[in-house]
Amino acid sequence: MMHKTWSTASVSILALGIAIVCSACTTHAPEPVPTHVDRPGMYSRFHFSNRDSQYTKADYDLALSFRSENYKELTVDAFNRSVLDWETEDAFHKTEDSLQRLFWTLPEEDPNADFIFTTLSYTREECRTKHYNLCKRERNPTYSGSAKRETFGDIFGDSVVLTSGYVDFWFDYTIPDTTALTVAQRDDALQSVDTEMQKFLDSQTEKALKDEKSMEKALLSELKQILGKLDDGLTYAGECDVSYDWDSNMEKEDRNKNTISESSTDTYTKEQYDLALRSLQFPDYENMSIAEFDRKINAAFMNDEEEDNAKSLNFAYEMVTYHLPDTDPNRMFFHLTVPSSLEEYYAKTREVFSGKPADPEFSGHSSSYKEEDVFGDRVQTDCAEADYSFTYRILEPDQLTVRERDQFLTAVEKGAQEFLKNKLDSGSITEADFKAGLEAAGKAASNARITFTGCEIYGFDSYR
Repeated sequence: MMHKTWSTASVSILALGIAIVCSACTTHAPEPVPTHVDRPGMYSRFHFSNRDSQYTKADYDLALSFRSENYKELTVDAFNRSVLDWETEDAFHKTEDSLQRLFWTLPEEDPNADFIFTTLSYTREECRTKHYNLCKRERNPTYSGSAKRETFGDIFGDSVVLTSGYVDFWFDYTIPDTTALTVAQRDDALQSVDTEMQKFLDSQTEKALKDEKSMEKALLSELKQILGKLDDGLTYAGECDVSYDWDSNMEKEDRNKNTISESSTDTYTKEQYDLALRSLQFPDYENMSIAEFDRKINAAFMNDEEEDNAKSLNFAYEMVTYHLPDTDPNRMFFHLTVPSSLEEYYAKTREVFSGKPADPEFSGHSSSYKEEDVFGDRVQTDCAEADYSFTYRILEPDQLTVRERDQFLTAVEKGAQEFLKNKLDSGSITEADFKAGLEAAGKAASNARITFTGCEIYGFDSYR
């Protein structure tokens, strides 16, 4: 799965591919190209899919026809002319359109992606610059690249990005003598900038990576030093810039909490209910291990990229959980099973991120009252209620089933409720009493696969 946390803030890099046309070809302005590679062998997030302009077999075959056995040994001038002769109008545009479709829609996993997204991309940029007779300011070809620094953690078997630093950069360059520089030399020179920027990013401390403004300044300074070391065959043309972003799953985590306003009068539709149930209630889910089920639940929400709320799983789930009636047969699934798994996945992420134990948390409510006869009427005399949370630890996530996890949680809830009722019926109850009863219920429900680890009472009332 492609990594989703790359920032799109540096739109300027893409915009550089859009020419400011001064004279020729004003009716056939070029589109931006999704260059370049994140690092050697890893392709840029600027690669998009456009269903209206999918590449064809003819496009693909044309691109590969330029990959002769000795293409790397050709001069830049000879190779570029063989691909996109900037002096021949119709042929130029025909080939440019063909390459454009490949740049936008070729899968990054394609075995020839390296050649197409690097060598042909460089050639396209250089030929485009010459063909469109651009203004002086835009006359040099532009190279854009990127580097990334990520840390990963194992979350119930998922390899999850915990922190990430991303840099985009661009610079203008010139080739003084295209009849002397070979394609291999050009490609190596450009890709060496990616390599050096990656080395610099890898050398930074996590503290430095978190400071976006300072990091961006340091990266720009480093880029200029790297460009100043390019040899005479390919030289820096004097314009460059960088953008940098830091992401942390833990710092931006919203824990999939319900975001629907309590004042909302809307309710879910049958289609939304069916979507949530179909997407989340996997066959025989109760017998799945917690590790497998929690992975699947998290993946279902993470893979929901639908922008239309009517078709979005995230929105459907929020609507259903907020408005679901108590009588619905799947209420426990939506209000206990799914949110508990989301909380467990988040807690495990927090634990791996911090290196410290982090137990999932469950919130509950207990209330009870006494009734006495007052001249034949049943009147409430004593009442007590408590809002609480407790934490638990899953000791064997690959063995504990969803059914067993849910039974544990409901057993603690039930035990706390029964303690409150019995204590109130026999006299009175204090907050300390209830906390002791909740702890006892947690210990009684614990076993070798899941255990109660603590509790907190954050709301308690007892009155006559």
